[in-house]
Amino acid sequence: MTSGTVVMQRELRRVDGAGFHVRVIAAARSAENAAALRRDVARWGQETADYTLRHAQRTLSRETLEHARFAVQVLVRAAAALTLPEGTGPGVLVAEHGDEVVGVAIFRLTGGRGYLDWLTVAPRYQVGSATPAAEQVAGIGSTLVCAAAARMALAGVTAVQIDPLDPEAERFWGGRGFRWNADDTHMVADGAEAATRLASACGTYEDRTAQGECIGCRVRMTGNSWRRFVRSRV
Repeated sequence: MTSGTVVMQRELRRVDGAGFHVRVIAAARSAENAAALRRDVARWGQETADYTLRHAQRTLSRETLEHARFAVQVLVRAAAALTLPEGTGPGVLVAEHGDEVVGVAIFRLTGGRGYLDWLTVAPRYQVGSATPAAEQVAGIGSTLVCAAAARMALAGVTAVQIDPLDPEAERFWGGRGFRWNADDTHMVADGAEAATRLASACGTYEDRTAQGECIGCRVRMTGNSWRRFVRSRV
């Protein structure tokens, strides 16, 4: 179990109806926690290697494979963040089911604003994964979003910022009160109640499994004049 402070717990359900308890921990900065996440990097990496083979055999989509690779990259960043001195760098939230790390979020509190920089769910729990349908579970990503928002609300932020990748993500965050800023580079929810509103919506909207940097992604959409380089996948 990751050492730190348990900030949220939720009872989710697998498709077959079995309970799936998730706890979210604000991870303490320690070599032990960093080493534990690096072990999960290896496990997620092995799952991703299997997905690469499945994709080559045309039994797994390219999008699912890319999300799995992305998950490994985010977990590497989370492990690195936990090696920084306490009180520096971003906050790391780790979602666990039993002894298994099932997701992670990286966020910042800077200048009175909250930034949800990175979010991912373990490859085996992502939409389209190779996990048997009966064992699939939704809600891990949304639980991490709500836990991060709760931390931001506790810190008294006056705005929350995210960077969506595509129109689907734009619609999702738009429904949570986010609007594009003046230069169309970020979506922002302004006001002292923004983080509280996002945190209180936990369990009332569909799951999101990824948020963060997508190196080299270029989105070209017609009909809404949306043509920009963006940094995140939601």
